[in-house]
Parts: sequence; C-alpha cells; structure tokens
Amino acid sequence: MYNRSDATSVDSYIDLPAREPFYLYKYTSTCQRVRGMAVRDEYVKMDDEDYRNNSSDNGCHPKKTDSTEVYYCYYYPSHIDPPPE
Repeated sequence: MYNRSDATSVDSYIDLPAREPFYLYKYTSTCQRVRGMAVRDEYVKMDDEDYRNNSSDNGCHPKKTDSTEVYYCYYYPSHIDPPPE
C-alpha cells in the first residue's frame, strides 16, 4: 500500500516498484505519475438505496461521487520511460 501524504504534485513522477500492475485510489481528478508505468482511469459503481438514502461520508477519502462511484488509477509497466525531471 502506498499513501502519498506529502505535497508531491500529481504532475511530478514518483518512484514505486514498476514490475507488476497495481492500483492506487484516485484522490483528485488526476492520477499520480509513476516512473516506468502507464496509467488508465477506472471506477467501480455501486447501487445505493434509491429512496430515503441516508448514506454519507466524512473526512479524507478517495475521490467519489454522490452515486457511489469509487475511482482508481490502474498502473501497468510502460516500455517508454518518462522524461527526466
């Protein structure tokens, strides 16, 4: 598990193990860049109660919408390394 708790910009590349595909929760509208990995957006949509729904969330959590769509970033090895920063 990886938690980016510092102020690293999503536009900057970070170094993580890049041999196997993995997912990260999408915290904002943009996926974090990971050196040596390509990325695509994915989401899971869950059906909520349609009438008198009392669902709520508080605090820090992954990006989601009112229809309970939870967003992920799927990373997979890239054959092209990003340009050096």
